[in-house]
Amino acid sequence: MILILFLSASAGMVYSKSKVDVELDKSFFSELANMNPVARQFRLEAMRDKVILARGFVESFEQDTRYRRKYRIVVIDNESEIINVRFYIYTNEKDFGEVLQKGDIFEFTGQFVIETPINSKMDAFIFDVLLEDGALVVQ
Repeated sequence: MILILFLSASAGMVYSKSKVDVELDKSFFSELANMNPVARQFRLEAMRDKVILARGFVESFEQDTRYRRKYRIVVIDNESEIINVRFYIYTNEKDFGEVLQKGDIFEFTGQFVIETPINSKMDAFIFDVLLEDGALVVQ
């Protein structure tokens, strides 16, 4: 049984997949892995400012003032075995730090800001995301 605990990054916001532009699931990452590095970069650039849905393992919660937010949640993608992604998720909500623990599964939606390649093979990235909604997935 999977239980999802909903957390909201802004008051009155309801978690909804209907407003999602791109779902970063296994099929998305499989498609991305089958592209050459140049096409992969163009695909990621096309996602800028779109709302994404993703999930991964919580690595840390820390103070960080980038993008005029107070905190950063670092999440390691758990959907891809070929493309390595580390999400830097920015929020003003301190409550996430009190609820999320290292290793928890965190599903979230947010605005995709930018991708940063970590290596020259273009198979590892940091994705900056402005958090809209988030849910702790309890299995």
